[in-house]
Amino acid sequence: MKPTSWLIDASIYFFRYYFSPRPEHRSKSGREVSSALAFVSWLLRLLEQEQPEELALCFDESLGTGFRHGLDSTYKAQRALPDEALIYELLAVKHFAEHAGLACFASSVFEADDLIASLAKGAHSRQRSPVIVSRDKDLGQLLTAQSGALLWDYGFGDPLHRDEFTARYGVEPESWALYLALVGDPIDNIQGVTGVGPKSAAIMLRAYPDWAELQAHVHALETLELRCAKRLAQAISAQQARVSLNLQLTTLRYDALPSADSLRRGVADIEALQALLHEWRAPATLIHRTEQVLMHENSCR
Repeated sequence: MKPTSWLIDASIYFFRYYFSPRPEHRSKSGREVSSALAFVSWLLRLLEQEQPEELALCFDESLGTGFRHGLDSTYKAQRALPDEALIYELLAVKHFAEHAGLACFASSVFEADDLIASLAKGAHSRQRSPVIVSRDKDLGQLLTAQSGALLWDYGFGDPLHRDEFTARYGVEPESWALYLALVGDPIDNIQGVTGVGPKSAAIMLRAYPDWAELQAHVHALETLELRCAKRLAQAISAQQARVSLNLQLTTLRYDALPSADSLRRGVADIEALQALLHEWRAPATLIHRTEQVLMHENSCR
Protein backbone atom coordinates (compact mmCIF):
# COMPACT_ATOMS: atom_id res chain seq x y z
CA MET A 1 0.00 0.00 0.00
CA LYS A 2 1.36 3.40 -1.02
CA PRO A 3 1.97 6.10 1.60
CA THR A 4 -0.59 8.88 1.52
CA SER A 5 -0.56 12.64 1.08
CA TRP A 6 -3.48 14.43 2.74
CA LEU A 7 -4.76 17.44 0.81
CA ILE A 8 -7.35 19.49 2.70
CA ASP A 9 -9.88 21.84 1.15
CA ALA A 10 -9.55 24.08 4.20
CA SER A 11 -11.91 26.90 3.23
CA ILE A 12 -14.87 24.61 2.61
CA TYR A 13 -14.65 23.20 6.14
CA PHE A 14 -14.21 26.63 7.67
CA PHE A 15 -17.28 27.85 5.74
CA ARG A 16 -19.25 24.82 6.95
CA TYR A 17 -18.71 25.98 10.54
CA TYR A 18 -18.99 29.69 9.78
CA PHE A 19 -22.44 29.38 8.21
CA SER A 20 -23.78 26.94 10.83
CA PRO A 21 -25.54 28.18 13.98
CA ARG A 22 -23.19 28.07 16.94
CA PRO A 23 -22.75 29.89 20.28
CA GLU A 24 -20.83 33.15 20.05
CA HIS A 25 -17.27 33.06 21.35
CA ARG A 26 -15.11 36.19 21.44
CA SER A 27 -11.37 36.56 21.83
CA LYS A 28 -9.64 38.81 24.37
CA SER A 29 -9.68 41.57 21.76
CA GLY A 30 -13.42 41.12 21.22
CA ARG A 31 -13.28 39.32 17.86
CA GLU A 32 -15.66 36.47 17.05
CA VAL A 33 -13.67 33.22 16.81
CA SER A 34 -16.23 30.45 17.29
CA SER A 35 -15.79 29.15 13.73
CA ALA A 36 -12.01 29.14 14.06
CA LEU A 37 -12.27 27.13 17.27
CA ALA A 38 -14.62 24.62 15.64
CA PHE A 39 -12.29 24.21 12.65
CA VAL A 40 -9.25 23.74 14.88
CA SER A 41 -11.07 21.06 16.87
CA TRP A 42 -11.92 19.25 13.61
CA LEU A 43 -8.33 19.55 12.36
CA LEU A 44 -6.88 18.20 15.61
CA ARG A 45 -9.20 15.21 15.38
CA LEU A 46 -7.91 14.45 11.90
CA LEU A 47 -4.27 14.81 12.99
CA GLU A 48 -4.78 12.66 16.06
CA GLN A 49 -6.75 9.88 14.39
CA GLU A 50 -4.93 9.65 11.05
CA GLN A 51 -1.41 10.86 11.99
CA PRO A 52 -0.58 11.84 8.39
CA GLU A 53 3.08 12.19 7.45
CA GLU A 54 2.28 14.56 4.60
CA LEU A 55 -0.48 17.15 4.76
CA ALA A 56 -1.39 20.44 3.13
CA LEU A 57 -4.23 22.90 3.64
CA CYS A 58 -5.47 24.82 0.60
CA PHE A 59 -7.39 28.07 0.99
CA ASP A 60 -9.57 30.02 -1.43
CA GLU A 61 -8.31 33.58 -1.87
CA SER A 62 -9.21 34.13 -5.53
CA LEU A 63 -12.81 35.25 -4.99
CA GLY A 64 -13.45 37.69 -7.82
CA THR A 65 -9.82 37.71 -8.98
CA GLY A 66 -9.27 34.20 -10.35
CA PHE A 67 -8.55 33.32 -13.96
CA ARG A 68 -12.06 31.86 -14.37
CA HIS A 69 -13.57 35.28 -13.65
CA GLY A 70 -11.50 36.59 -16.55
CA LEU A 71 -13.00 33.94 -18.81
CA ASP A 72 -16.59 34.60 -17.74
CA SER A 73 -17.62 37.63 -15.71
CA THR A 74 -20.77 35.83 -14.51
CA TYR A 75 -18.76 33.01 -12.90
CA LYS A 76 -19.77 32.84 -9.20
CA ALA A 77 -21.18 36.35 -9.62
CA GLN A 78 -24.07 35.58 -7.27
CA ARG A 79 -21.72 35.03 -4.32
CA ALA A 80 -21.15 37.81 -1.85
CA LEU A 81 -17.52 38.63 -1.15
CA PRO A 82 -16.38 37.74 2.39
CA ASP A 83 -16.79 40.44 4.99
CA GLU A 84 -14.10 41.57 7.40
CA ALA A 85 -15.26 39.24 10.19
CA LEU A 86 -15.04 36.17 7.96
CA ILE A 87 -11.61 37.16 6.66
CA TYR A 88 -10.35 37.63 10.23
CA GLU A 89 -11.40 34.14 11.32
CA LEU A 90 -10.12 32.52 8.14
CA LEU A 91 -6.71 34.14 8.63
CA ALA A 92 -6.76 33.03 12.26
CA VAL A 93 -7.25 29.43 11.11
CA LYS A 94 -4.38 29.80 8.66
CA HIS A 95 -2.09 31.17 11.40
CA PHE A 96 -2.93 28.20 13.62
CA ALA A 97 -2.11 25.75 10.82
CA GLU A 98 1.19 27.48 10.05
CA HIS A 99 2.22 27.48 13.73
CA ALA A 100 1.30 23.78 13.79
CA GLY A 101 3.93 23.10 11.12
CA LEU A 102 1.41 22.40 8.36
CA ALA A 103 1.92 23.46 4.75
CA CYS A 104 -0.61 26.09 3.65
CA PHE A 105 -1.32 27.20 0.09
CA ALA A 106 -3.42 30.01 -1.39
CA SER A 107 -3.52 31.95 -4.66
CA SER A 108 -5.16 35.08 -6.04
CA VAL A 109 -5.40 33.40 -9.48
CA PHE A 110 -6.23 29.76 -8.80
CA GLU A 111 -8.88 28.24 -6.57
CA ALA A 112 -8.25 25.79 -3.76
CA ASP A 113 -9.44 22.99 -6.06
CA ASP A 114 -6.66 23.83 -8.53
CA LEU A 115 -4.08 23.92 -5.75
CA ILE A 116 -5.25 20.50 -4.59
CA ALA A 117 -5.13 19.15 -8.14
CA SER A 118 -1.56 20.37 -8.54
CA LEU A 119 -0.50 18.88 -5.20
CA ALA A 120 -2.25 15.61 -6.04
CA LYS A 121 -0.25 15.43 -9.26
CA GLY A 122 2.94 15.99 -7.29
CA ALA A 123 1.98 13.36 -4.73
CA HIS A 124 1.37 10.83 -7.48
CA SER A 125 4.80 11.58 -8.97
CA ARG A 126 6.31 10.81 -5.54
CA GLN A 127 4.50 7.47 -5.41
CA ARG A 128 1.98 8.69 -2.85
CA SER A 129 -1.78 8.25 -2.94
CA PRO A 130 -3.65 11.55 -2.50
CA VAL A 131 -6.34 11.66 0.18
CA ILE A 132 -8.49 14.62 -0.88
CA VAL A 133 -10.38 15.94 2.12
CA SER A 134 -13.40 17.82 0.84
CA ARG A 135 -17.14 17.63 0.29
CA ASP A 136 -16.82 19.28 -3.12
CA LYS A 137 -17.85 16.85 -5.88
CA ASP A 138 -15.83 18.89 -8.40
CA LEU A 139 -12.71 17.28 -6.92
CA GLY A 140 -14.08 13.91 -7.98
CA GLN A 141 -12.35 14.41 -11.33
CA LEU A 142 -9.07 13.69 -9.53
CA LEU A 143 -10.14 10.10 -8.80
CA THR A 144 -8.54 8.71 -11.92
CA ALA A 145 -7.47 5.10 -12.18
CA GLN A 146 -3.82 6.18 -12.27
CA SER A 147 -3.91 8.45 -9.21
CA GLY A 148 -5.17 5.96 -6.64
CA ALA A 149 -6.79 8.95 -4.92
CA LEU A 150 -9.83 8.98 -2.69
CA LEU A 151 -12.25 11.78 -1.83
CA TRP A 152 -13.27 11.99 1.82
CA ASP A 153 -15.63 14.39 3.55
CA TYR A 154 -13.72 13.72 6.72
CA GLY A 155 -15.83 13.48 9.85
CA PHE A 156 -19.06 13.79 7.88
CA GLY A 157 -19.08 10.93 5.37
CA ASP A 158 -17.33 7.84 4.06
CA PRO A 159 -14.31 7.97 1.74
CA LEU A 160 -15.04 7.54 -1.96
CA HIS A 161 -12.75 5.68 -4.33
CA ARG A 162 -13.12 5.91 -8.09
CA ASP A 163 -15.67 3.12 -8.44
CA GLU A 164 -17.75 4.38 -5.52
CA PHE A 165 -17.83 7.89 -6.97
CA THR A 166 -18.94 6.52 -10.35
CA ALA A 167 -21.64 4.36 -8.75
CA ARG A 168 -22.96 7.29 -6.69
CA TYR A 169 -23.07 9.91 -9.45
CA GLY A 170 -23.37 7.78 -12.58
CA VAL A 171 -20.38 9.45 -14.25
CA GLU A 172 -16.72 8.42 -14.30
CA PRO A 173 -14.26 10.91 -12.77
CA GLU A 174 -12.59 11.61 -16.13
CA SER A 175 -15.95 12.83 -17.50
CA TRP A 176 -17.02 14.87 -14.47
CA ALA A 177 -15.84 18.25 -15.79
CA LEU A 178 -17.71 17.65 -19.06
CA TYR A 179 -20.77 16.50 -17.13
CA LEU A 180 -20.82 19.84 -15.27
CA ALA A 181 -20.21 21.72 -18.52
CA LEU A 182 -23.29 20.06 -20.03
CA VAL A 183 -25.75 20.20 -17.12
CA GLY A 184 -24.44 23.42 -15.59
CA ASP A 185 -23.57 24.18 -11.98
CA PRO A 186 -25.85 26.65 -10.16
CA ILE A 187 -23.43 26.83 -7.21
CA ASP A 188 -20.80 28.36 -9.51
CA ASN A 189 -23.37 30.17 -11.69
CA ILE A 190 -22.52 28.06 -14.76
CA GLN A 191 -25.35 27.74 -17.26
CA GLY A 192 -25.56 24.36 -18.96
CA VAL A 193 -26.91 23.30 -22.33
CA THR A 194 -30.64 23.87 -22.70
CA GLY A 195 -32.59 20.70 -21.94
CA VAL A 196 -29.61 18.59 -20.78
CA GLY A 197 -30.21 17.16 -17.33
CA PRO A 198 -28.23 14.79 -15.10
CA LYS A 199 -29.74 11.58 -16.51
CA SER A 200 -29.36 12.50 -20.18
CA ALA A 201 -25.81 13.76 -19.62
CA ALA A 202 -24.82 10.53 -17.87
CA ILE A 203 -26.20 8.45 -20.76
CA MET A 204 -24.36 10.54 -23.34
CA LEU A 205 -21.09 10.38 -21.45
CA ARG A 206 -21.22 6.63 -21.10
CA ALA A 207 -21.22 6.48 -24.90
CA TYR A 208 -18.91 9.44 -25.59
CA PRO A 209 -16.88 10.26 -22.46
CA ASP A 210 -14.89 13.30 -23.68
CA TRP A 211 -15.77 16.52 -25.48
CA ALA A 212 -13.92 15.80 -28.72
CA GLU A 213 -15.66 12.45 -29.04
CA LEU A 214 -19.05 13.91 -28.18
CA GLN A 215 -18.62 16.68 -30.75
CA ALA A 216 -17.64 14.17 -33.42
CA HIS A 217 -20.72 12.05 -32.71
CA VAL A 218 -23.27 14.72 -31.81
CA HIS A 219 -25.69 13.55 -34.51
CA ALA A 220 -25.37 9.96 -33.35
CA LEU A 221 -26.92 11.01 -30.05
CA GLU A 222 -30.26 10.54 -31.76
CA THR A 223 -29.64 6.78 -31.72
CA LEU A 224 -29.22 6.64 -27.94
CA GLU A 225 -32.04 5.82 -25.56
CA LEU A 226 -32.58 9.43 -24.64
CA ARG A 227 -35.83 11.26 -24.14
CA CYS A 228 -36.09 13.98 -26.80
CA ALA A 229 -32.76 12.74 -28.23
CA LYS A 230 -33.04 14.72 -31.46
CA ARG A 231 -33.73 17.97 -29.62
CA LEU A 232 -30.81 17.37 -27.25
CA ALA A 233 -28.47 16.68 -30.17
CA GLN A 234 -29.55 19.93 -31.80
CA ALA A 235 -29.08 21.86 -28.56
CA ILE A 236 -25.53 20.56 -28.04
CA SER A 237 -24.67 21.24 -31.69
CA ALA A 238 -25.96 24.81 -31.40
CA GLN A 239 -24.31 25.50 -28.03
CA GLN A 240 -20.84 24.06 -28.58
CA ALA A 241 -19.21 27.39 -27.74
CA ARG A 242 -20.95 27.41 -24.37
CA VAL A 243 -19.79 23.88 -23.58
CA SER A 244 -16.22 24.72 -24.57
CA LEU A 245 -16.24 27.77 -22.29
CA ASN A 246 -17.87 25.82 -19.48
CA LEU A 247 -15.16 23.18 -19.73
CA GLN A 248 -12.53 25.82 -19.04
CA LEU A 249 -14.48 26.75 -15.91
CA THR A 250 -15.13 23.22 -14.65
CA THR A 251 -11.80 21.55 -15.47
CA LEU A 252 -9.25 21.62 -12.67
CA ARG A 253 -5.80 23.01 -13.40
CA TYR A 254 -2.66 21.03 -12.56
CA ASP A 255 -0.23 23.93 -12.99
CA ALA A 256 -1.38 26.11 -10.08
CA LEU A 257 1.74 25.35 -8.05
CA PRO A 258 5.32 24.37 -8.74
CA SER A 259 5.93 20.73 -7.99
CA ALA A 260 6.39 20.21 -4.24
CA ASP A 261 9.13 17.77 -3.31
CA SER A 262 7.42 16.96 -0.05
CA LEU A 263 4.57 18.03 2.18
CA ARG A 264 6.07 16.51 5.29
CA ARG A 265 4.84 18.14 8.45
CA GLY A 266 7.19 20.49 10.24
CA VAL A 267 7.79 21.00 13.94
CA ALA A 268 4.93 22.75 15.69
CA ASP A 269 5.65 26.02 17.53
CA ILE A 270 3.88 25.14 20.78
CA GLU A 271 4.49 28.53 22.42
CA ALA A 272 3.03 30.42 19.47
CA LEU A 273 0.02 28.09 19.45
CA GLN A 274 -0.52 28.58 23.17
CA ALA A 275 -0.36 32.36 22.75
CA LEU A 276 -2.84 32.25 19.85
CA LEU A 277 -5.30 30.01 21.71
CA HIS A 278 -5.09 32.13 24.85
CA GLU A 279 -5.84 35.23 22.74
CA TRP A 280 -8.90 33.37 21.42
CA ARG A 281 -9.88 32.53 25.00
CA ALA A 282 -10.03 28.92 23.88
CA PRO A 283 -11.39 26.35 26.34
CA ALA A 284 -8.71 24.73 28.48
CA THR A 285 -9.66 21.35 27.02
CA LEU A 286 -8.82 22.55 23.49
CA ILE A 287 -5.51 24.06 24.62
CA HIS A 288 -4.56 20.82 26.35
CA ARG A 289 -5.60 18.78 23.34
CA THR A 290 -3.52 20.97 21.02
CA GLU A 291 -0.47 20.53 23.23
CA GLN A 292 -1.05 16.80 23.55
CA VAL A 293 -1.52 16.12 19.83
CA LEU A 294 1.19 18.41 18.48
CA MET A 295 3.79 17.83 21.18
CA HIS A 296 3.43 14.11 20.53
CA GLU A 297 3.94 14.76 16.83
CA ASN A 298 7.04 16.86 17.60
CA SER A 299 8.51 14.02 19.63
CA CYS A 300 8.10 11.68 16.67
CA ARG A 301 10.25 13.86 14.41
